[in-house]
Amino acid sequence: MDKFTRPILKNLRTSLQDILRAESKSDKIPFELTLGNCSFDEDQAKFQLIVTFKGTSVQDIQRKKEYEDLQQMAEFFDIDLLKKHPRYTLVGYKSKARSKPWIITDNQKSGEYIITDDQAKMLFGKQDVNEFIERQREANNKLYDVIDTMDVAKLQKEIIDNG
Repeated sequence: MDKFTRPILKNLRTSLQDILRAESKSDKIPFELTLGNCSFDEDQAKFQLIVTFKGTSVQDIQRKKEYEDLQQMAEFFDIDLLKKHPRYTLVGYKSKARSKPWIITDNQKSGEYIITDDQAKMLFGKQDVNEFIERQREANNKLYDVIDTMDVAKLQKEIIDNG
């Protein structure tokens, strides 16, 4: 008895995709047909069929959804979409990604990266001026404490060394 296996389905996918491409290129239908994911067991296989209007790719539809999700989630996370970063640009949000949902592009290197919520807030978050000044003061105070601690340690060492 025959069973479906990955190599058999890989060959079948290639054949079906060629047939669908040929149909999409003809003027008979105003759609593009693309095979999506496949699930199978030994008796049957199910291919997802993705139908889009001609001229609109699956990637274009995905980018549009990611941008719409970005606009919605930016409001929720207090992200400023108008804020300009010297190196990165916020371009999308992956709603199904849990740990790194934000999509950014690198303006210096042509690359696309994903980042966490905290990283997105750090790079593109809305900040109140007073909150920013307060954080700067806290950072300066911590720095001064470290410097003071270093001086005390030096003094203690000199006292011990000089007896």
